[in-house]
Amino acid sequence: MAGLRERAEVLELLPDNRVRLRIRRGTACEGCPARSLCASTGSGDHIITLRAIPGLQVGQTVELVLPEYSTTLLSLLLYGVPLLFLLAGLLIAGTALKYILDSTSQLPYLLGALLGLLSATLVLRYLDRRLGRHPAFLPTIADKTTRDSAETPS
Repeated sequence: MAGLRERAEVLELLPDNRVRLRIRRGTACEGCPARSLCASTGSGDHIITLRAIPGLQVGQTVELVLPEYSTTLLSLLLYGVPLLFLLAGLLIAGTALKYILDSTSQLPYLLGALLGLLSATLVLRYLDRRLGRHPAFLPTIADKTTRDSAETPS
């Protein structure tokens, strides 16, 4: 269970045993089949702050690891929550709207499905804010190398 791996450069050592890192986009994203769907695959660098490990220096390259269980759970949430809410909205709100509007068309079911997707978006935004700060869903520094050894081909 290796998980996703990415290289990052140490930008700044912070006083509270934390480190600011720059992740250059592209290395781990290249092999991902969902890279075209991901909102974080922009061309710019991504700056993150993590717990430091002893001996880090500004300019070093480190390897970050996001555990496999984290990526699996996040994928399940990202794809499963909208599907469940879509179906729930279709069945519950669609049926209720059909009787309220006294309609024989499929429009109440469409409105119910859209309401379900809107609800899923709100739930995912909430989960993103909560889980985005949780240590189990943040990468950890797995290895450190010097600037020269990271740039020298093996």
